[in-house]
Amino acid sequence: MGVCLPNSLPEASNFAQDIARWGRHNSFMRRLSMLGLFAVISCQVTTIEDGDSMFRRGNYPQALEIYSDLASEEPSEELHGRMERTSYFLLEQGVRDLLHLEQAEDALEVLDAIEKSAPADRQDVVAALRLRTMHQIGRRHFNLGFDFYEATDIDAAAREYTLCLSWDPENTEAKINLAKCEEWIATRQRIGDNYYFEGMDSLRSDQDLRARTAFMHAASLLGDDSRAAERLHNLTASLAEQNREKSLLYMSAGLTGQAWVTAQDALFLAPQDARNLELTEHLANVVLGNAYLLEADIAQRGGAMQAAEEYLAKTRDLGVEEHGPRIVEVAELTQERRNSDRYSRARAYELDSQMVHAGDVYAEILVDEAGFPWRDVEKRLAAIRTRLAAAESVMKAAIAAHQAGDDSTYATRLQEVLRMSVDYPGALVAYRALLAEKQ
Repeated sequence: MGVCLPNSLPEASNFAQDIARWGRHNSFMRRLSMLGLFAVISCQVTTIEDGDSMFRRGNYPQALEIYSDLASEEPSEELHGRMERTSYFLLEQGVRDLLHLEQAEDALEVLDAIEKSAPADRQDVVAALRLRTMHQIGRRHFNLGFDFYEATDIDAAAREYTLCLSWDPENTEAKINLAKCEEWIATRQRIGDNYYFEGMDSLRSDQDLRARTAFMHAASLLGDDSRAAERLHNLTASLAEQNREKSLLYMSAGLTGQAWVTAQDALFLAPQDARNLELTEHLANVVLGNAYLLEADIAQRGGAMQAAEEYLAKTRDLGVEEHGPRIVEVAELTQERRNSDRYSRARAYELDSQMVHAGDVYAEILVDEAGFPWRDVEKRLAAIRTRLAAAESVMKAAIAAHQAGDDSTYATRLQEVLRMSVDYPGALVAYRALLAEKQ
């Protein structure tokens, strides 16, 4: 059967019922009370004395249930009084349970609800519970203050010690520790002021970097809302702008290394400025592109044309305008070296009477030069083509003689073709086959 509490404390009574459901009571007394109740129920009808027995044992929920059952059957002033007192004791016990669970704020809420309606003989108990509750809240703030102090967060520690004393004004430890915090804060303020004035002196002497260092120390001690922090912010922005402009001047003078260093300084001072980020990225590409161009130049000088072309392609992919003239220069050197190597190979083919191969290589050079003259390639190619045209006529005559069965003329014409161009298509194979037939 449910418990019906008096209407004098409706909110507090409901809260007390919640406490009663999970509050921790003495386990031995609880088991003893239940055993007693079962014995009573099994032997006789429940009486008001059974409720009193539960009350004396501290089993307030069970006592209240017995009183409520009896009152529902036969209401009386005596039962009503017992129910009110039991309800009060249930709430009072709830306060103790909450304190035991370190829920002092909830305990304080219950105390506020029952204080005015507490019996006269419980006023001192309520006062003691309130003091205990306030001490518990104060102790929690004290512990937090100690943790903050250990973490060197002195401002937070001072705040917690102050809150501790607002709940527990007689806490000697909190007073001592708060005094230490105040002393530390005063010392920090004094040191921060010294740094600030040192920064101002450096600023007046046009020693911006020294001034910034001093303001930085002062701001770390005095806080982000201090004058030192404002000075630091303004001076940092000014120095960043100066470095960015200096980097641009170095770039215009072709001093890439100095430009890169000052751009890095500007980015360090003002990393949120998109202009500084763009400048450093551009200079990084310039430096990387210069390295690629150097590798390409070394590769072409060593005859590694493929490697040179790859480095030139990487440089072009960076898209740096300043690399344009140097890319053209190295590309021209690479092309010159490649065609020079081709020319040497073509001349070797000529000396070996490999006119077909020589002509192909000379043609590659002209294609690479987009039709523009290069050394005497056009003359040599023209001469080779004339010679190959003559070889073609002789080869046709050789084929005609072979078809007519004139092996002597066939052999003579093949010899003439081979003397004109040893690599003329089919000539060497045909002559070797003819020699093989005669053996």
